[in-house]
Amino acid sequence: MKPIILIVDDNVSQLLLTRSLLRRNNFEILEAQNGAEAFKIAKERKPQVIICDILMPKMDGFTLCRFIRNDKELKDTPIFFYTATYLDDKDKELAFKIGVDEYLIKPAERKTLIDLINKYIYEKRPERQIIEMGREPYNGEKIVLREYNAALIRKLEDKMIQLKVQQEILNSQILKLKKELNKKSEVEKVLREQIEQLQIRSKESGRDSQEPWIPQR
Repeated sequence: MKPIILIVDDNVSQLLLTRSLLRRNNFEILEAQNGAEAFKIAKERKPQVIICDILMPKMDGFTLCRFIRNDKELKDTPIFFYTATYLDDKDKELAFKIGVDEYLIKPAERKTLIDLINKYIYEKRPERQIIEMGREPYNGEKIVLREYNAALIRKLEDKMIQLKVQQEILNSQILKLKKELNKKSEVEKVLREQIEQLQIRSKESGRDSQEPWIPQR
């Protein structure tokens, strides 16, 4: 029976890329595009490993991980965070506190992913991660929630900065386009004036050719 790997990512191209990295290694691949969908699939199919993005709609990776860790049937499922947005060391530290097993930055080498998956499926789970995750109830729940909120705020701030930069680039492009249009309008105006002058000269030349010739005495 093939090991079941659940890939969770709201970016369809990234989802397909991760699938292509894994599909040739005798795994059964399940897919979800947000944490809520992934949790439902995990409850039904019991995957051996979950590879999860963090920044997703409906339910993000942090929340999904907490749901998994607090579920009696799923709590020991290995979870890999696989992200291109949460790159801060504080985010990684929070992920391990909540219960993530591995924290990978996109894009990872295929061999790295395969080796890690095989390690968690066929070998003893690393003791280091079990200690970092902790299996006792969250005594520091408020601290974890505060850190989680701080991580979300950092992402929102990053997003605002990205949007500001994109807006500045867009404004610059609009200004450049306006200048080009103004320049084009000026060129068209000059061309129209030249055409009008040529038409006037053509008419004048036509009138001159129609005047009768009177011989000089």
